[in-house]
Amino acid sequence: HKFMNNQKRFTHFKSNYNLIKIIIQYLITLCTYYEKENYLTVKSSFDTIIEFIQGPCIENQITIIKSKLLFTLKDIFNIYIGKYLSESANKIASKISFNQLGLIVEKATILLLAVIEGRTKDDPIYEEIRKCIGVDTIENTINYIYYNRKIAKNGSRIEELELYELDREDEENDKEEVSIKEMKEFYHRIEYEKSSKIECGFNLFYVLNYLKD
Repeated sequence: HKFMNNQKRFTHFKSNYNLIKIIIQYLITLCTYYEKENYLTVKSSFDTIIEFIQGPCIENQITIIKSKLLFTLKDIFNIYIGKYLSESANKIASKISFNQLGLIVEKATILLLAVIEGRTKDDPIYEEIRKCIGVDTIENTINYIYYNRKIAKNGSRIEELELYELDREDEENDKEEVSIKEMKEFYHRIEYEKSSKIECGFNLFYVLNYLKD
């Protein structure tokens, strides 16, 4: 893990820059002042932070715990389930599309899983997660994912078509007739989203087991 720790500080400059801290703060700012056009940057920032802490890199895990990123994760989960919205969460919710939110939630669950990687059950890191995110928030997100998975499993193609048309009108403001190619692409996306939601649920369930012990 020497590479990750070396990347954490650039000691050959006159001033030291803690790269992981900069990226974390950048991600928090992007989420707090969320704009749809910044979605790919938010996603890439999550991916970068995840890479920095997987392994695990203990110092970078601690850096995340000491930052305010866990509060941002709580906002993301609460927006997703539509409960207990803080002022900051309301600002994000007013600008983010549901499709973008679902994929960001997926990244958030992977990041949270990486934060506890290699930690023993009595590690103080779990207490910080309990304080900043809360067991209830994680439980409610798991229940929401399971509930929507049941709806998706039992949903009809007509419902999916209606969802597609609404989504298309919202994102492109285009009311032209839906082509077969577009419908096939949409069905593939639906299947991907179903599988990614299952992964999110498993990730959070794993974290929850440690928080409750």
